[in-house]
Amino acid sequence: IIERSVGPDLMRIRYEDLVRDPEAQLKNIMMFLDEDYFPSQLQFFRGKAAGELSSLSESWKNCAHPVSAGSVGRYRKLLSAEEIGWIESEAGELMVDYGYSVSPSGGVSPSRMQRAQIALLERTRMLSTEAKSMVKDKNFSLRWKKKALIQYFKVIRSIEYGRGTRKNANL
Repeated sequence: IIERSVGPDLMRIRYEDLVRDPEAQLKNIMMFLDEDYFPSQLQFFRGKAAGELSSLSESWKNCAHPVSAGSVGRYRKLLSAEEIGWIESEAGELMVDYGYSVSPSGGVSPSRMQRAQIALLERTRMLSTEAKSMVKDKNFSLRWKKKALIQYFKVIRSIEYGRGTRKNANL
């Protein structure tokens, strides 16, 4: 469903709809963009670039596979009823607006202590993911090299500006 009520330049697409019927959704997207639809657009995973991307990072591994609905509802296996309740207490109204169901109670907000525990757990998971990326993901080193190079050029530029050797301040 193309929902233009959010604005003429914005299309809302539910993830579940996209992965369950990618062809119909892609046709809608292309129509919204006033572009042609080609069945080959759903064959992205067969291209060389998809294979290269999928080899760079664990998080990009699915680039080399067709669209799949395999992760729909996976949260039910990964989160406890209490955690689902916390999410519903924070985002329940928005979830209903987007067509998702919530429990009748709407969930119970986490306590201050639970919020602190959640924040600590999320930070720990993020750091763990970054540590794994350092070892496994080829893209990790590329990202860090890019960041280091950008920093290097910023330092060089600031030194040159400090000496007054740059004539054009827009560079």
